[in-house]
Amino acid sequence: IAVDIGSRLLEKDKLGSALGISLQLTNLLVRRTTQEQIRNLTEQDILITPDLGNFSATDFKDAGSIVPMGASAARKHAAQFSQLVLSVDDYQDLLLSRQLVERPPVVEFIDIRNDSRLADGYLRAKLHQKTGEPLDFAQLEKDISVIHGLGIFKNVNYDVIKKDGQTGLRLKAIQNPWGPNYLQFGLSYSSDLTENNNLALALGFTVLPTNERNGEWRTILRLGEELGVFSEYHQPLGANTPYYVNANIEITSRLFNIFEDSHKINTIRDHRVGATFSLGRELSTWGDVRAGYARYSSSVRIDSGPSNPALQDFQGGQWFAQFVAD
Repeated sequence: IAVDIGSRLLEKDKLGSALGISLQLTNLLVRRTTQEQIRNLTEQDILITPDLGNFSATDFKDAGSIVPMGASAARKHAAQFSQLVLSVDDYQDLLLSRQLVERPPVVEFIDIRNDSRLADGYLRAKLHQKTGEPLDFAQLEKDISVIHGLGIFKNVNYDVIKKDGQTGLRLKAIQNPWGPNYLQFGLSYSSDLTENNNLALALGFTVLPTNERNGEWRTILRLGEELGVFSEYHQPLGANTPYYVNANIEITSRLFNIFEDSHKINTIRDHRVGATFSLGRELSTWGDVRAGYARYSSSVRIDSGPSNPALQDFQGGQWFAQFVAD
């Protein structure tokens, strides 16, 4: 069934503006396309041509008076339409066949195609889809978003495939062409607008993933008046468990000012070595909870100002628990 609504060309006196010329060019293109489509119609097709008078395809505000013209033109072809009518039973059969076609397929197997260091089982654990059950498209899209959010893959998609007479789901995860080693740079500057100015350069090196269970190693080197190196390793405990271990070591050399009666009397340098170990659990994609122990040793030296017998080296340690929601 085709409807020819025509495309009325504008009169010459209405072509004096850029808008008028643009409308005329549009009408010419629409008319050409319409005529080509009409020439391709066969005897089995029905062409409806309403008498639109002076209305054009741009008269949207007059739709209320145009629609009855289309309805009247359609009624003139009632005899041809009657040949296309289905009986009630045939129509119900048609609806039923559409429902069968649109029903999600039952997933009998899941095939993982993965070119990264991660184990296929690690990615499979991120999918909530179970074999023997209909494919849950909405949940699958969420799971793919989680896998893509790992930051390891350039593209993650899926196909419904047939293999050995069975219907299956194939997940394809294509690793980023960059990585898995990443080098990062940072620059920081701080000042109290007097004599204390601190410029620092930071270099970061990250390996992601380090193994098939998505381990991550990160080291940051800080260069400047305040020196430091920080190295951290994060390791999930299994492919399908949210638990992980995290350990880090930090060596820093930082400056602190000591005041007395609002006057600075010393600038000290704190050389500190510390280490932290923790056990944690991821809470889906929104949170994290962990507990652990931190230990550090600090050596204090005067950088400027008179000697201060109150300054002493010290050591410390602490048990901690932490909860983060993002």
